Amino acid sequence: MTDYDSYLDVFSAPDARFLPRPVKALLKERDDAHSKWADAESDFVHLLTSDWNDQATAADQAAARQAVASGKNPFDLPSAVEEAERDRPRAIAIVESLAADVRRADSKLKDAVRREMPAIAKAIGQELAKVRDAYLEAQRLADTARQTFGAILADRANAVNWELAVYTDFPNASQATPRAAQGHDPVDVYGRPVDRGMPEVRQIESSFSAIGVTDLYGETGAPAVQADPVVRVTALNSGQVMEMKASHAAHLERQGKVQILEPERMPAGYVAPDAPAAAAA
Repeated sequence: MTDYDSYLDVFSAPDARFLPRPVKALLKERDDAHSKWADAESDFVHLLTSDWNDQATAADQAAARQAVASGKNPFDLPSAVEEAERDRPRAIAIVESLAADVRRADSKLKDAVRREMPAIAKAIGQELAKVRDAYLEAQRLADTARQTFGAILADRANAVNWELAVYTDFPNASQATPRAAQGHDPVDVYGRPVDRGMPEVRQIESSFSAIGVTDLYGETGAPAVQADPVVRVTALNSGQVMEMKASHAAHLERQGKVQILEPERMPAGYVAPDAPAAAAA
């Protein structure tokens, strides 16, 4: 029995908008021929598949069982196997003929594309120039928006500082590079710079959330709250001024080793001793 090879390859042409009108017509001709071939393959798939005989045999057996159950003679029924054996050669011939049409149309199209490539390349280049200008303009606007975001973010960071009793100056700049809450460029968990756009913004938001800022965008008015802020202290044995977490400062102050210089920054519940010297005694 004749075998059927379903392989049919066509080349991918340039986008139709870059093609001269005659070449565009050849592209349509090739694509229409391919659609006819694909439709025929779909219509005759039961005859073209490698297990066509098994499928027809199964259909005959199912029909015979149904006939017996209905009290009819199975041999009065048409045979799916006989029909498949009769129709398969013609189905193969039809599909192969349509495939040959596709190959001829594809060859004509390929020759035309090769012949007209200077004009096609020119059309693509002109389109490239347009999208280059659009890309550069969009990038310029994005860069400006990013720097504006960075400037307002710097003001917001200083507002957070004031909420946490760190009285920094406001730069009042109109353009600035966006920074994380810690003052450095936004990076991922491996210390690598993040991409601009949403990845950068999300990393910045996360950095502010980590220091107790729950309302970065002023939606609720909730102030920044730092559970364990850094405060300045004086070491009582040397007079040296240093910074440490509030919890550590309170512990050392109770031991009479330091004096907290910024009691207003201490968490709620903090009670200053009457006199550090007395605590030391």
